[in-house]
Amino acid sequence: MKILSHPLMQSISFCLLFFSGDVVAFPYAIYLWHAVPLFMGYGITGAIGIACCLIALMPSLRFLQLTGLLAMLVSIAWFLINSIGNLQPTFMNVLSWLTFLLFAVVCYSVVVRFVKIQK
Repeated sequence: MKILSHPLMQSISFCLLFFSGDVVAFPYAIYLWHAVPLFMGYGITGAIGIACCLIALMPSLRFLQLTGLLAMLVSIAWFLINSIGNLQPTFMNVLSWLTFLLFAVVCYSVVVRFVKIQK
């Protein structure tokens, strides 16, 4: 559980989310890399999420990991909403489902860890 809730694992699983278009498929990190210089909302939000997770490696700023998680989820939702119709092959691809499952397990682990800390 400790490995799954680590900020680096969270960032890596987020970047490895696999999205398939009509012709090609890429990990989400590639989409973010192209979106940030264009100031696209999902790219900026995703970069903020990754930055918060990396800053959360410092023990005194661990709370930023939850902020990063929220930013990552908003980034994915924003990307999917903006890409309606273009990413239908994503949900027919086993690799995409596996990466989404990994990210969901990591998100669950992060939330459980923070709930346990608060008790």
